[in-house]
Amino acid sequence: AVLVMMVGAFFAVRRQLLVPIDASLEQRAERIARIPTGDLRENGSRSSRNVFVPGRPGEFDVVYYQIVLPSGTVVNVGDDGLVLPSPSERDLDDRGTTLRSAWVGDVHLRIATVYQPETGVYVQLGRSLTEADQTLRRLTGLLVVGGAVGIAVAIGLGILVSRSAVGPIDDLRVAVSGITESDALGTRLEVVGDDEVAQLATAFNGLLSQL
Repeated sequence: AVLVMMVGAFFAVRRQLLVPIDASLEQRAERIARIPTGDLRENGSRSSRNVFVPGRPGEFDVVYYQIVLPSGTVVNVGDDGLVLPSPSERDLDDRGTTLRSAWVGDVHLRIATVYQPETGVYVQLGRSLTEADQTLRRLTGLLVVGGAVGIAVAIGLGILVSRSAVGPIDDLRVAVSGITESDALGTRLEVVGDDEVAQLATAFNGLLSQL
């Protein structure tokens, strides 16, 4: 139960971290997809570089842009030099906006790919997941420690419960062994309560009386 809770908590938090990232990427990708790309040429140059650098307050600052022309030519728009993975078959089949996570070198990215039906151009945006990964690593550490403590407590409680449940049976076994070893057939077992152990003791007393 503790392990299931840990795994569930991890994926729930991961989803909550990705939801705002995905929403922001989708909004920006759809906005960029409406920008005319007639100024893009096969050599990758364009007349206005700032159209791909929106500065809305509250949006994340570091975004990697890439454009895939109908000919398959990849245009790296940003000045960072980081090349995003080419659109996957799923991206090419889905003519809407697709989202996926990928590693580019040592950078973990969340990538949105949006298709421009007018021009046949794919626009890709990538945002680093470093902060989200750090949060998930801290959460994993907390879950491991908390899970270990929870499992230890569960084991301790299980031992206490099992001892309390098995204790009366063990007492009955000792008493029966004593009667067997001493041949004291006139001895009777003490019956306490009316549970299964008490019923067993009563039945054994009846057996002794018959003997």
